[in-house]
Amino acid sequence: MLVKVRLVLVCALGLVAWRAAAAQTVAAAPQPYRDRSSLGVFAEYSNDSSHMLMGGEENRKLGGAGIDYTHRLLTSHHLDWSWMVEVRPLLMEGDPMSHFVQSSSLPGLNTSPPDMTLARSADCMPVSFDGILPPLTPSGSPFELHTHRTCYTRWTYTGGLSPIGQRVNFRPGKRLQPFWAGNAGFMIAPYDIPANNSSWFNFTWETGVGVEWHTGAHRSWAAELRYHHFSNKDLGNKNPGVDNLLYKVTYRFGR
Repeated sequence: MLVKVRLVLVCALGLVAWRAAAAQTVAAAPQPYRDRSSLGVFAEYSNDSSHMLMGGEENRKLGGAGIDYTHRLLTSHHLDWSWMVEVRPLLMEGDPMSHFVQSSSLPGLNTSPPDMTLARSADCMPVSFDGILPPLTPSGSPFELHTHRTCYTRWTYTGGLSPIGQRVNFRPGKRLQPFWAGNAGFMIAPYDIPANNSSWFNFTWETGVGVEWHTGAHRSWAAELRYHHFSNKDLGNKNPGVDNLLYKVTYRFGR
């Protein structure tokens, strides 16, 4: 009788151990539409800026391309929480500019100041005048005057790094997953942006929501709308902040 009891106990313990090992194997196996880590390639663009939260400069454009890496930190039945870093080797920032040139047969009226960075595009009114004006004094002579003002967007190449990002995917394991993402970092330019006497170094902060559609077990496309802010936190003489709404598309490889 004792031998039979021992045999039953051994079989039961063996069954429990087998089920535990099988459960561990299933948990460790890669799950479709649910990545432990991923690498993404993205493009983003914003055609305008305005005062939304922290920035006041208007009519700034922003566009670029880069890569991101995510690694899952926590997981549950309802969400996956991941750490994210984004690298932007190509980031272009556009500022409204005014170019003014005036020439005249009177030397005192010749002027060509440096191009001006504007707070908004509406501050620039194109002007083009070529003509002969009457004398300025009774004994003077008519004189020629040529005045031209053009308005344009100056594009500046910058680079950026955002290393402390967070991303939360909802409905993990489903083909269509909504998500939230936020990040912070910096961007570096060859000269002051978005205005003269500001700074070539700016801090960035962004947050947004999107949807991710899995085309395969570990391949996906994501469309996202992000609020993006950059400013220099008083590193320069002026600290003009810029708020943009970025449209972002990402193709992601996971494992």
